[in-house]
Amino acid sequence: MMMTCSICLCLAMIVIQEPEPKEAPQEPTHRPVPHSIDPRVPVFAGAITDSDPRAKVLELERRLRELEARLEDGRPGLNLARTTLARVSASSVNGDRAADDPYYGILNAFDDGTGREVRGNVYSSWMPSNRGEPWIDVEFDEPLVVHTVQVDGQCSFSAQLIRENGEELLTRSVTERVRLEEPLSGVVRVRIRFGASSVQLLGSVDVREVRVLGQVPEDVAFEQGAPRLRLNAQGAEAIARGDWERWQNEVLGDLRATTIRDSDGTWIVTLRSGGRDVMRVTTDGKKKTVEPLIELVPIER
Repeated sequence: MMMTCSICLCLAMIVIQEPEPKEAPQEPTHRPVPHSIDPRVPVFAGAITDSDPRAKVLELERRLRELEARLEDGRPGLNLARTTLARVSASSVNGDRAADDPYYGILNAFDDGTGREVRGNVYSSWMPSNRGEPWIDVEFDEPLVVHTVQVDGQCSFSAQLIRENGEELLTRSVTERVRLEEPLSGVVRVRIRFGASSVQLLGSVDVREVRVLGQVPEDVAFEQGAPRLRLNAQGAEAIARGDWERWQNEVLGDLRATTIRDSDGTWIVTLRSGGRDVMRVTTDGKKKTVEPLIELVPIER
């Protein structure tokens, strides 16, 4: 098991390419930053390029961990977190992104290791902002039976299991798996806490997969698959803003500026995107004129 963990840590240093976030994420301080193809793009663990043969190694390791958990535990187990009964949320997403962010969003920790492809790279980790103590919540629509909580990644964690009658069970901090002595019935929520020591020691929390193993009562209907997001108004708005920014990047592309200085000392800056001039700003340091050069036309439906 120690060898497997070592391999996972070594494979976490992989060059990726992503669009520059609105607020640059904090880079981990515990490992050197490799060269990036685009110097504007910060480099993080958590992405695997399509052509990287080590992706196959990671997939084999994932399957091995699942097999080990089943053999060691000796209990049949379904990943309850990957059913239609589950809703998930998290304390934050790296770079103050939305919960459904394809790069480091919380759903990446419940994708069964498949990852999401974005511009040629595959992302399969949840990474929170490096503030406070990160957490992940898994809530169930029905009371379920839980016997194991497993987290694959660079972190230590504890699990808080909450039953429908309000009783709570808080486990000690571990680095890979919490296995209860006896299965706990009536569980409606599991909160996974990542201590501040994980952030201080490793520089960041990098969670590749979360599994909550147990059983569903026979009279409860469900399907297996990705969980839903648990959202409030703020979270829904963050998702909408993230989609807006991605739409702008896809439609307009990279923004470039051409700056000239007029004879009277006025600066004229023309912003160009997607092969089109989109805005012109004229300023002398005191007054400013903003001139849109394109307009959005509503789509008739």
